[in-house]
Amino acid sequence: MEQVIEYAKLFRLDGRRIAVVGGAGGIGREAVRALAAHGAEVIVADLDAAGAARAAEAAASEPPAPGSRAGTATAISLDVLSVDGGWTAVDGRFEPSV
Repeated sequence: MEQVIEYAKLFRLDGRRIAVVGGAGGIGREAVRALAAHGAEVIVADLDAAGAARAAEAAASEPPAPGSRAGTATAISLDVLSVDGGWTAVDGRFEPSV
């Protein structure tokens, strides 16, 4: 008997928080859209704050994947080359796991 895999259930990310560094364009932007479509709360972190905001807005307009609820996306400015370039803003959005 062949096993049937329900792919929509494999990618249910309802309520999970995920940070996409470099989410303003290219592969990062598409990752933001896909993750939000599968129910994730996505943090779009990029040096290009305006681009991150556009990516977050695009993700918010994505219809949810079958079986998932609509996700959300929030943009923040992040400079990965700076010691304090926004990492506290990313870190502050995640609760420690117990």
